[in-house]
Amino acid sequence: MKKIIVAFGMVLATAFACFAASPASDFEYHRMSESELTDLSRCVNGLDTKGSFIAVDEYKGGDSTVEIPAEIEGCMVIKVTIHGSSKKYVVPASVIWVWTIDADSYHPLPDIEFLRPKDAAFFWMTMLLPTEKKLRDRKIVFVDNGGFYLPSVETFTWSKNWSIKNSNAYLFGYDVEELIIEEGIQELPFTIHDACEKLVLPKSLKIIYPNTIIVDDNLKDIVIPAGSKIKIRANAIVDAYMLSRTTRKTLDALGYDW
Repeated sequence: MKKIIVAFGMVLATAFACFAASPASDFEYHRMSESELTDLSRCVNGLDTKGSFIAVDEYKGGDSTVEIPAEIEGCMVIKVTIHGSSKKYVVPASVIWVWTIDADSYHPLPDIEFLRPKDAAFFWMTMLLPTEKKLRDRKIVFVDNGGFYLPSVETFTWSKNWSIKNSNAYLFGYDVEELIIEEGIQELPFTIHDACEKLVLPKSLKIIYPNTIIVDDNLKDIVIPAGSKIKIRANAIVDAYMLSRTTRKTLDALGYDW
């Protein structure tokens, strides 16, 4: 899995972009401790662990649109916790770490607008993956301790601009008919388990490692583009015999070691 390193200096030019932010009094927040910043620095290259930064913990106001300030008490806001709700959140460019809670396969993510430049990656700690097409163009490193849930949509596309911090992450889903891995991806950044009925792989994919795709009663078809040169390691597809006849023939043609 390709690792994305975020240069902290990239935020400085855009951190204080002018927009009508909600007042600081509408938020619960705290000044981040050195230990918090040290933990964050394991992901964020160049972060000053002795600097003064703010983490926004919760919104307490009543506005339907929450515009998080880029600065509170003269300190840059670099971390935000967003609680699942019907509100819209506008996250400033200064924020390099977003944590969404109270969102799962039954409770969708709130509407979030990110002001951070598209080419500046940020870390997003969440269990439920976003569906908005506009987020596919953004460099996002998803962070979680184990599994990510696909939202309840017919088709979900995993963007080439996304990666996962945890190399042992699982992708789960219940209602997704088709999971598309976007062209340009060379290695799957997760294990697919209970995720979809049809998995569409890109021609750019180079290798599938052992125990990467777990077949169950849900997954039936794996679409492999013509001309693909994917190296599918032995045991890369667990219980592959449960796949459709068409998919099994394709795997045979690729020389898959059953």
